[in-house]
Amino acid sequence: MYYLLHDYDKALPYIKEAEFIMKQNEYYNQGNVYAIYGMIEFAKGNRQQAIEYYKEGLALNDKNQTSYKVLLLNEYAIALAEKGKNQQAIDLLFQALSLTKTENCEIYRNKVINTLSVCYENMGKYVEALSWQRKLQQETDSIFNTDKEKVLSELRIKYDTEHQANEIRKNKLVLLQKEKKEQALIGILIIVLLVIFALWYRYKRQNQLYTNIVRQYQESIRKEQQLKDVISSLRKQQEETASALPPSASEKYAASSLTSEKKMSLFQRLERLMQEEEVYKENLLTKERVADLLGTNRTYLSQVINEQTQQNFTQYINNYRINEAIRLLSDPKNDIPLKAVAAEVGFSSMSTFYKIFQNTVGIPPKQYRNKVMSMHNNT
Repeated sequence: MYYLLHDYDKALPYIKEAEFIMKQNEYYNQGNVYAIYGMIEFAKGNRQQAIEYYKEGLALNDKNQTSYKVLLLNEYAIALAEKGKNQQAIDLLFQALSLTKTENCEIYRNKVINTLSVCYENMGKYVEALSWQRKLQQETDSIFNTDKEKVLSELRIKYDTEHQANEIRKNKLVLLQKEKKEQALIGILIIVLLVIFALWYRYKRQNQLYTNIVRQYQESIRKEQQLKDVISSLRKQQEETASALPPSASEKYAASSLTSEKKMSLFQRLERLMQEEEVYKENLLTKERVADLLGTNRTYLSQVINEQTQQNFTQYINNYRINEAIRLLSDPKNDIPLKAVAAEVGFSSMSTFYKIFQNTVGIPPKQYRNKVMSMHNNT
């Protein structure tokens, strides 16, 4: 580009660097570099230096494309003509013309013919010079017309091909967009159906689970009531028998060591205290309070509860409270607010009531009550 702009001083460092890279990597078509190198030196007025580069380029015959062999011969001839060696230049130019024919390479052929005409003109052979100018004109016109028709034909073919390709791409794009929309709609529909089915299936399973839980607890409450009636009858008989025994047989065990019999007796009295007197309903019920009511100490009380139920005192009391809450919520006629239910069974914290109820029963108290009401209305 610098050469075309006639800025030869700036062009020179780049062509030197190109020559260095070319030699380091043994690039093909090295004559191109030497042709430009010589043209730059020639333009700077270094005729002999330019000729040396043209010779060096021509010496690399096996590493040159035909077009650059022609270019080197033409530029070499111009340099020789400048020095008055027109016949030597003409010999080189005929070599170049021969290459254009044998190698079927028309590039630079017009330059060669024009240079040939100039050389004959320099020698005073004006007839030959004019003859080569006419030949140049003929070939230029022929090439122009041929190229013009070829270009027009290629442009028509290219236009028709691209037009057809664009139409095909356009139709494909329309179909693709349509397919994508359909696939997207089908995908969304499938996802919606899957979500609906999953929600329905989850609701159905949850509803069935809640129904089974409520039925189990209602049946448990019914059996528990029957058992309480039997136990109450047995206790009456036991009390009648105990009243006939000496006082020592019914004394308390506050300070004595616990035997198996004493443990069982203490637990039975604890159960009676819970079931009949319902002391678990006291919000501030403590282990000391229960131990005092039973006439024992907290250590014995904890021991008996743990051995008989595998629970600690708090778990034992909360179990009674939850069972009472279940009994209340299992009655469809009971419309007491949940907060009142929690307070009535002994819970001082609603969060604790909800948490223990959920962990014990498997569903929150509100859903339990709703399921009881739903089952009652269906029956």
